[in-house]
Amino acid sequence: MSRALSLSAVLLSAALTLSIAPSAVAAPGADWPGPAPRPKAGTEPLVCVPIRDEDPTASNSVTFKQLPLARAKNLPRKIHLRDNTSSYNRYFEVTVKNGNIYTRHRNSNERWRLAPMPGCTQGRIVGVSMDAEEIVAIDKNGWVYTIFGVQKDTEEWYWKTAWGSLMRAEDGFQMANITPGQWALSIINVDDDKTYTDNDGNVHHISLAGCTQIVEMSKDGRHIFSHDPWLPNDYSYEWGTPVQSRFIAESVSASASVALITNKYGDLYTRAWDYDYSGGDPAQFNYTFTPEKRRYTAQNWFDQRLNPMAKKMRIPVKDWWKQPKIPGEITNRLSVESTAPGMKNRLLKVEGRHRGVTGYWKKMLHAQKWTFVPTGEPLRGKILQNTPQDRTMDTLAPASPLHYRGTIDSFGTTAQLTVRNFAYQSPHQPVQLQVGGKTYPVVLHTVYGRLGTLFSQELVAHKYGVTADPRRYAVALEIPQRIWQQRHHNKTLQSFISAYLRGNRIHEMYMTVTSSEMQLINPILSGTALSPDITTLERYG
Repeated sequence: MSRALSLSAVLLSAALTLSIAPSAVAAPGADWPGPAPRPKAGTEPLVCVPIRDEDPTASNSVTFKQLPLARAKNLPRKIHLRDNTSSYNRYFEVTVKNGNIYTRHRNSNERWRLAPMPGCTQGRIVGVSMDAEEIVAIDKNGWVYTIFGVQKDTEEWYWKTAWGSLMRAEDGFQMANITPGQWALSIINVDDDKTYTDNDGNVHHISLAGCTQIVEMSKDGRHIFSHDPWLPNDYSYEWGTPVQSRFIAESVSASASVALITNKYGDLYTRAWDYDYSGGDPAQFNYTFTPEKRRYTAQNWFDQRLNPMAKKMRIPVKDWWKQPKIPGEITNRLSVESTAPGMKNRLLKVEGRHRGVTGYWKKMLHAQKWTFVPTGEPLRGKILQNTPQDRTMDTLAPASPLHYRGTIDSFGTTAQLTVRNFAYQSPHQPVQLQVGGKTYPVVLHTVYGRLGTLFSQELVAHKYGVTADPRRYAVALEIPQRIWQQRHHNKTLQSFISAYLRGNRIHEMYMTVTSSEMQLINPILSGTALSPDITTLERYG
């Protein structure tokens, strides 16, 4: 369904609304958090790079042994970390010097060679990121160029600028922030990584398409954006940051849908997130907000997608989790890499120093201790104030100013719902439910980008942040176990749960949010947002 048709469905539902309770306070209409990041204006991508044609002549492709030897001096003797100057996959490594990309086989003593580069790109590349079968290269204006086939010999490498919309239908993408250490390419695929693991520990097969994204920080460290080449070229998809998106990050690295961030005090956090894994792609995956009762584990992705007995993927995905503090000096130079199939197999590295020796700290994603690896190389990152104690709360941005409240009046039940500090990027929103004269803390789980089905996905560009342009979510209202066990002692609460939540402790719904109001769409039929049962919470404060 197109965005216009999806909006029509919501308007039709609104016309059938049983009851919409206005707030006593006029709703502010200001957008938040403000203007979107802006790439450098007045520039175009380099014209010698094909948009979509896989033309080998455009990239001057030859076998590795036929590539010209590097003339540049002082190229790395060994690459230890993946960043925007040097990177690697399991087969090749690359480095950028004087605007050119050089390559050699991973962990070899080979001499560096000039990588296949279209003529107009030579001398004009300022950064790279490599993951799995692709390299992303950028020029000084932030234009993105994708190099494909980099797990094969260099004669198979080819360049494109196409990025954005279904099938990469848009001509290209330009990033606003190309600061080294503040962006990274992340690819999870069926060959290298094979599976996702959801919150319940269930394993799900990655689709044949995999999931590609560029992870980009905002320059102020408050936002982490996801740019998927099959989604609109906009700044509407975010990972959020820890503490309801208030954490201020210093740098980021990512690989195979796992990101690592730090603040200026060396507090490290990781999270697994991508468009498919997070619940945004019902065309390729079946999702559920509730604990999965099915016992059948699919044998492959097709079985998983088409077999109604196969386990669904539990959403939303986990928020950021804190990594152990590193017991030594560190910089903001971070690195993540996929080492084997399975989401637990991500190796984290942080540049630093131990007992006067330079090198890097490393550990696997779920390990409890960091190990130091000496290299003797000069530190290249910014030294952080890495304190032994957790200082996460010392670097927080102000909370979201988005507050919504209203009255649910549905099927003979009435309740007040208040959502304060709505963090539009975060997966869990604390909510106050007032019913039967008592107030209960409940949780609203959110997945941005769709109203439930593949026909209502966001397929055109959306404005950044919360504006008059509705943001659409699949959501679930969860009653905590402690309150659920008390429901029989409050007849009004029990009636509300039975009627509005259909007797569910975790009840799946849909939601649209603007800078003036929040609409909760309570489905009459499971799986569809076409419902007359709509509640409007108006913005206040």
